[in-house]
Amino acid sequence: MDPLIRLLQQFKMISPRREFAEHSKMLILGTSQPQVQRIAFFPALRNILNYSGAVALTSVLLFVIFGSISILNSRVLSPALVSGLNTDTINKELDDLNLQLKISEAQYHQNSDQVSLMTERDATATDDGADVRQEKVKQLLDELVL
Repeated sequence: MDPLIRLLQQFKMISPRREFAEHSKMLILGTSQPQVQRIAFFPALRNILNYSGAVALTSVLLFVIFGSISILNSRVLSPALVSGLNTDTINKELDDLNLQLKISEAQYHQNSDQVSLMTERDATATDDGADVRQEKVKQLLDELVL
């Protein structure tokens, strides 16, 4: 064999002392390694994604809040409001109102008939009680107008 190859094989057998190996290993692992700088493709894109995420979360929260308010309104507050929209109740109130209007109209016609009778009597009467009757007519007319 070639003496050079023998020499290389002997060098291959060389190993460091155990203390030196442990010390070197601890020294290498204990030193801080420089951070690898990552290339930011689109730094503006990252900001846009952060902003859009915040807006999306806010919109979801608002949707949940307004949805819960509408559910609360429909289950708790609405029965009181919906009872006023019952057609039977509305029809009954309308009938009562019509009845009250008819009564008022009848009273109006009765009063106007009394006024017309009194004015006929005053026109045909020539006695001294005409002033008293005219005062009554004025009172009745005032009641009709008001």
